Amino acid sequence: MDKDTELKIAQGLQKGDQQAWLELYEAYAEPVWRNVFRLTGGDSAAISDLVQETFLAAARSARNFRPDRGTLWVWLWTIARRQVALYYRKQKPEIVLSRARQWWTSLDG
Repeated sequence: MDKDTELKIAQGLQKGDQQAWLELYEAYAEPVWRNVFRLTGGDSAAISDLVQETFLAAARSARNFRPDRGTLWVWLWTIARRQVALYYRKQKPEIVLSRARQWWTSLDG
């Protein structure tokens, strides 16, 4: 996404513009989904929930997004990683331990 389009979307998000949210979702829902898939090992129910939680968290923090500090993708991906971490914290310890190594190593990729 070019800088001008990204800035326009960011300004729209900060104003609560529905069209800006639609453009953000259309541009980044699939990449967020793919990366969350990679972090969770393919649990489709968890992936759907985590992607939804990512965009809800983005909606709650949109007014704080600062384009001068990073791109929309970096902002969304940071939120998504945080949502995945929260997801794993809520899991039973044996599930977390079985997936922890996979999750941790995928953060480097």
